[in-house]
Amino acid sequence: MMFEVEYLVIVVRKVYRKHKDFEIIHTFLETLYISNRLHLPLKGILLIGY
Repeated sequence: MMFEVEYLVIVVRKVYRKHKDFEIIHTFLETLYISNRLHLPLKGILLIGY
């Protein structure tokens, strides 16, 4: 755990060995946000796909 962290940045490949990693992580984070099961003390999360 890091103290006084306000933002989380995650960088993933869009496709790696025919697996859509970006879509998988995007869906996972979106599900966590919508369900409100996990409260993260962050101002924002930035997901970058390359």
